Amino acid sequence: MKNYKTHLLIFLKSVLFTAAVITLAFSSYKLYSYNKEQDYNEKVAEKVVSARLPEQTAPISVNFKELKQENNDIIAWIYCEGTPINYPVVQAEDNSYYLSRRIDGAYSASGTLFADCLNKGDFTDNNTIIYGHNMKNNTMFGTLVKYTNQQYFDEHKQMYILTPDRQYKVRLVAGATVNGTSPICKLPLENEYKDTFVSELIKKSTFKADYMFSPDDKFVMLSTCSYSYDDARYVLIGVLQEI
Repeated sequence: MKNYKTHLLIFLKSVLFTAAVITLAFSSYKLYSYNKEQDYNEKVAEKVVSARLPEQTAPISVNFKELKQENNDIIAWIYCEGTPINYPVVQAEDNSYYLSRRIDGAYSASGTLFADCLNKGDFTDNNTIIYGHNMKNNTMFGTLVKYTNQQYFDEHKQMYILTPDRQYKVRLVAGATVNGTSPICKLPLENEYKDTFVSELIKKSTFKADYMFSPDDKFVMLSTCSYSYDDARYVLIGVLQEI
């Protein structure tokens, strides 16, 4: 009986040790993958993004000619000063292709930021939705949930979206946790529902912004997963102002 207990104890210790080794190896692999993907994203940005020139109104300049050679699905570049958001935006024929692909088509757990396939792709719709993963290392749209803090909003009230033809300042007006099946997340956004759309999000907003609705406003909605409940999403909306 004593030998049995001894062997059992040795066996359990062996199982626990093996589990610990596997957990450590998996964690190390995930960290390596995150760092590798971040290095790739930074190299893309370094190649095509330049600092602002005196005559420009956006903080950055993007070489879309070179970027399009990388991938013709790229429709825009999104940038938020002082945050990791500095990425290309793609659009495919569906909303699943870029969930786990980089712009070069290689597998990536981080995926790529992509516009909804129902949008026109030139940001002329009443609402253009851009999706991105909520990454724990704050890459992609991992920092969107920080807008649940008023101070974070106060420090990052605007973003920029650059396209091959236009530059936009994105004036952020509301951010809220919503169900993925909510009408707020549906496209297209018809003219008669624009006021209701914005009002509903402002009521739920996790921060307060100084904003007055105009029927001519066009919006961009940034959408990422939230872990508040099943199928929850944190969405951040802003008004597009051409510059």
